[in-house]
Amino acid sequence: MAVIDDDAAARIERACSQVVFRSVRAFDAQDWQGFADCFTEGGVFLRASEPHAPLRGRAAIRDTLAQRPVHRLTRHFCTNLVITPVSEQRAEGHCYLLLYTGDASKPETTVGRLAHVLQRIGEYHDQFELTAEGWRIARRLGQLVFYTGTP
Repeated sequence: MAVIDDDAAARIERACSQVVFRSVRAFDAQDWQGFADCFTEGGVFLRASEPHAPLRGRAAIRDTLAQRPVHRLTRHFCTNLVITPVSEQRAEGHCYLLLYTGDASKPETTVGRLAHVLQRIGEYHDQFELTAEGWRIARRLGQLVFYTGTP
């Protein structure tokens, strides 16, 4: 591992953390281009639901996710985020996710929409690269760990 001074490490950690948070926010907003833009041009996304079908490149990420039902609501809650700088141009990250889903076609009430019975807890394992556009995800592996309800 390269020696990185504390100031550089803090800048890398902050920048990569912001990419993680932007990515889940874009996903939940169904902003597929915004989500894809969080990746490097040739970035790879291995979805927890389809780990053997990697999405390679921004266009594949955007176009595949754009096929999801528009009524599917998601909220990804990221926690326990740890970013580890590897060098001035590379970093690794890990976070836990609590994923709630629902159906936007169902009526909204004063307390929101009813969440699906099936909910999940998972993780993201990210590799980051510094690009001309700033820090981006080069590879993301999503994994599911627990669920509640009936699959």
